[in-house]
Amino acid sequence: MKALLPLAHSHSHDQLEEELKNLMILLYQKHLEPRARDVNVTGAPFLGTSNIQTKALIHDGIGNFNSSVLSSESLRYLLLAYKYRNGKRGLGFLKTFLTVTWGSDFEINQLWQKKGGVYPSELKTLAEIEGAGLNANDYFLTSRLQLVLSEEVTEFPADIARNLDSTLPARLFITDIFRSIGFDTTIAFGFSAPVSSINFAYGSTEP
Repeated sequence: MKALLPLAHSHSHDQLEEELKNLMILLYQKHLEPRARDVNVTGAPFLGTSNIQTKALIHDGIGNFNSSVLSSESLRYLLLAYKYRNGKRGLGFLKTFLTVTWGSDFEINQLWQKKGGVYPSELKTLAEIEGAGLNANDYFLTSRLQLVLSEEVTEFPADIARNLDSTLPARLFITDIFRSIGFDTTIAFGFSAPVSSINFAYGSTEP
């Protein structure tokens, strides 16, 4: 399409027509071809440029992060994951979103609430329930999520932290972001901060 091959291979009556034809091809390539290429992949934006991919993510409500730092391949993978692999925006897509936009030094836990307890004062992860020898049947699964960052993490980008919930369906939301620090094989504790922004390097949170 870029070379306008049908026009380039068409018959020229004389030299003037040949020159006009070449001028038309040159002007098209310089001024119209980039936009024509984007229009051509409107129905499949993952095949387009970074600009088209970013616009598609924004249109679907997943563009609330600094997409300029992502490569075209990363944007394409995120689009494919949303459109064809994790279209329901569950935990699978949240993990994909974090991995592509930030990294993989994290885990996501869905929280359980003790039946008969005051919600949400008795929330635990399934690992905590099983580790304490408690019965999981005494708890029910909630819509609350906990994001646990590894101890190597010193800073979590504010633009990603502020908009994590936009990658999830309304029924799920993140209540805590922790950085866990292990002291031995059995004891660990975490630092928690609002989802809006975290800077572990200085032990502070920013609004």
